[in-house]
Amino acid sequence: MTRASSWRAVPLLLLAALASAGSVGAQTQTQTQTSVAGSNQVAVGPMSGGTIDDHRISAQQVQTLLKAQGPQRDELLRRFVAELNQQAQRAAYTEGSVRQFMETLTRRKVPPNRLKQQLGEILRSHLALETRLAAIPVTSAPIQARVTQAQAARWAGRFDEVDTLLGEALQIARADARPLKAQLRASRRLAASVLASQASLALTRLDPDKGVWLLVEAFEERADDVEPETFWWLIEAGDAALADGRSARALEAFQRAQRAAQGRLVEVPEDPTWLHALSVSHIRTGDAQSALMMWSRALKSYQASLEIVRRLVERDPGNAEWQNALLVSHDKIAEGHGLLDDQGKALKSYQAHLEIARRLVERDPGNAQWQHALSVSHENIGLRLHDGARGDLAGALKNHQTSQEIMRRLVERDPGNTKWQNELSFNHISVGDMHRAQGDLAGALKSYQTLLEITRLLAERDPGEILWQKNLSVSHNKIGDVHKAQGDLAGALKSYQAGLEVRRGLPELDPNTKSMIASQHDRIGDVQKAQGDLAGALQSYQAGLEIVRALAEREPGETGWRYSVAASHERIRDVQKAQGDLDGALKSDQAGQESRRWMTEIDPDHPQSKSSIAAQHERIGDEQRAKGDLSGALQSYQTSQEGRRWLAELDPGKAQWQRDLSVSHQRIGDVQKAQGDLAGALKSYQASLEIRRQLVERDPGNAEWQRNLLASHNKIGDVQSAQGDLGGALQSYQAGLEAARRLVELDLGSLLGQSGLWVSHLNMGEVQQAQGDLGGALKSYQASLEVARRMVERDPDNAVGQMGLAGSCWQLSQLDTPALPKAERRALLERGLAVLEGLQERGQLPPDQQTWPDLWRQVLKEMTP
Repeated sequence: MTRASSWRAVPLLLLAALASAGSVGAQTQTQTQTSVAGSNQVAVGPMSGGTIDDHRISAQQVQTLLKAQGPQRDELLRRFVAELNQQAQRAAYTEGSVRQFMETLTRRKVPPNRLKQQLGEILRSHLALETRLAAIPVTSAPIQARVTQAQAARWAGRFDEVDTLLGEALQIARADARPLKAQLRASRRLAASVLASQASLALTRLDPDKGVWLLVEAFEERADDVEPETFWWLIEAGDAALADGRSARALEAFQRAQRAAQGRLVEVPEDPTWLHALSVSHIRTGDAQSALMMWSRALKSYQASLEIVRRLVERDPGNAEWQNALLVSHDKIAEGHGLLDDQGKALKSYQAHLEIARRLVERDPGNAQWQHALSVSHENIGLRLHDGARGDLAGALKNHQTSQEIMRRLVERDPGNTKWQNELSFNHISVGDMHRAQGDLAGALKSYQTLLEITRLLAERDPGEILWQKNLSVSHNKIGDVHKAQGDLAGALKSYQAGLEVRRGLPELDPNTKSMIASQHDRIGDVQKAQGDLAGALQSYQAGLEIVRALAEREPGETGWRYSVAASHERIRDVQKAQGDLDGALKSDQAGQESRRWMTEIDPDHPQSKSSIAAQHERIGDEQRAKGDLSGALQSYQTSQEGRRWLAELDPGKAQWQRDLSVSHQRIGDVQKAQGDLAGALKSYQASLEIRRQLVERDPGNAEWQRNLLASHNKIGDVQSAQGDLGGALQSYQAGLEAARRLVELDLGSLLGQSGLWVSHLNMGEVQQAQGDLGGALKSYQASLEVARRMVERDPDNAVGQMGLAGSCWQLSQLDTPALPKAERRALLERGLAVLEGLQERGQLPPDQQTWPDLWRQVLKEMTP
């Protein structure tokens, strides 16, 4: 470093940190924003004849009944039937019917973790079958006989006989319709009712494929005679298909329901029943589109629902059903914005949800549903305030604590309601996370320990409920995370091992939870590695690998397992490198690459595969660039960019994919600049800037987008400066300064925001100095010094702020102007030297900068007083 050299080379740590704000992590998958699911779901429609309170039936109870044999099973069955009838407040079930239910559960091989849910569906479908049989519009004695016999067979649990009798009734009804034209309408209604009854039977027997087909057939039988009942058949069909994982089939059903409601509104404009039905169809259509990753379309569907519901609320503000639908629409729109990474708009939607919930609570303070909606609103707002784009930790904590207090009161009102208990435990997670994010590890630990008490109580109350067991393992992990952050690796290891013991029992309830055991082994391995126990870490990682490898072999079409296998090999590779086992590390690396290659070949057009392939090429490019192979790196980055552009064009509304494309342009620009192709680099940086401008315009409150915009302006300014375009460079750096100011306004505590201010002022000063504007340069350097001083004042131990302070002192000391006497410049140099010496003494001065204090002493020696 010479006296004439710019300080640009000095604070490498700071500049690298700022530049990486727009590049690091491009290959990372988007984190999904978590939303608390409330009770704001649109009902499938009323069902008469008794109801079942699901949370009063335990999974353990169902498992015990299935495992029992002989007289014990008979006695347990009698008790269970009595309990069901007591809940239904009438004789709704017989031992024969419930015995058939149990046989259905066994025959369908329902996993233990879904027994409770599936039994609930069977019970509801069984009641619906009773209602629909009673509602069949009988037109002849033969049909009356079949229906009566079917009712008796249903009561006795002879479901095959019910199916046969309904089939006969259907054939008779259709036969009657042919010769009796006058009775066509009634007969078609009859046929549709019979089909709908058969659909309920199919769903009772856990045959969703047949149930969906029959419900759609029932609707089509009355396609020219649409009524609310037939509309809900389509909604029920779509719901069943969506729950069965057949999202495209669900979308067809929901869109057919949408067209049916629109058709009726042509006949009866502004009818509230059909307006509500249309709003429901839009919500359900959006759900199916979201499941198909059609996020922009899903958002439009949710917005269409909101517009309809607003009209209903304006007409009848006191209608609780419309108010609930309004809550649902805002919640769904917020989720849609979140999926598109537009967190600013998501936050606004949740705030609208909050205002509605507040009004409802003020109107009816004792209503638990509205209280719960209010709690959910605060929870979701807290989650959005906490995300990486905003980081309003104080605001997030306040909202989470408010949500927690509401849920605590609900739990006190109904201690037996496990749903409330579960949501309260989630509140403790959120509050603990906020404490941890603020650095209050003691507060976080206290919240997580309360979480552990709740989840342990729920797990002990019903050991067969897998959700409670999962949450118990999460509680142990949260506590372990705090211990790890506190440096208590032994305590962290103990908590993670407790979580492992819980997770080892999960596959008995649900075989699909084996991957949770694998991730726990990885978590334990990370701690062992940090402790220096490389042999233990290797053993843990290998245990995790064995599990995910078996899962990948069992389900070769599931690309997610291949991702996990590749990640496991990479963890093992890193440990083997640390052990000096380079041959083993090479084999592990090759195995990981092979897994990723196989994974992308099986479904190359899946967005996840496209993203993985792009990320892989980026990693290769990074390695080539580090080795000096700039041509190879450029080719790898360009190949990666093809995938990033494909994703960005697939859904232009997906902000994260747009951001990844902007980073791709930046990577290419960096290589072009290193090759000396300044014109090419400028073009790439400008392409990146254009995307980032659009992202900022879409969500001005997103701090990440502002950081990336700042990085683009600085990179463009650097190229313009190297080209000799000092006027253009100054303009770019000034634009970067404005972006840095907005970033600071969004997050006053942001180190990157303050660093951005410092870099922008410094860059402007260098250009002004090169232009001969020494007065302007002096003001810019002094502004950079003031920013660095504030950084150090806020965090004296932060090396980035200290380096910035030294850098500003150096630039000012080298500015030869009458406005800055030599004595002042010497004092500035001495101040900067003291900072460097302090960093060197504390071991915070990078190895390649160890000679700088000596250089500064030499400059001081030559700078005569």
